[in-house]
Amino acid sequence: MKKSFVALVVTVAVLAVAGISFYAGMQYQKLIIRNQFAQRFGQGGAGQPGMPWGNPGAPNGMRSGAGGPGPGAFTENGTVSLVGKVDSVSDTRLTMTTRMGATTVRFEDTLRVLETTPASKNALSPGAQVLVEGKRESNGDITATKITVVK
Repeated sequence: MKKSFVALVVTVAVLAVAGISFYAGMQYQKLIIRNQFAQRFGQGGAGQPGMPWGNPGAPNGMRSGAGGPGPGAFTENGTVSLVGKVDSVSDTRLTMTTRMGATTVRFEDTLRVLETTPASKNALSPGAQVLVEGKRESNGDITATKITVVK
């Protein structure tokens, strides 16, 4: 009788530790996914709300607190991605507001504008949430190669 009681207690303890470990692992994975999303789309990571890249003056391409372009932007291999709202649009450029402030985005001749389905520059309207990819010019403007309208 005593052996079966000890076996039952040990079994319950092992199951409790396994359950707690599983739950903690799931919570950790949610945090990792949330931080990866935040770093990509500029929403701020855990421990660094609104500033997922640390020092915005640090070299491009550095992320995760090591420096980079600042909140609302993502740089990798010289390509800049921005998330923000469109303020105005012309045939050659748009102005938008990101968490970094207002910026001008020039259109490349081969600009791709993507929506759920392919779209044209007509999909870019004030108030639209967009993801802009392109190259930063010496004057601070961005020449867009791809713009995604986020719905």
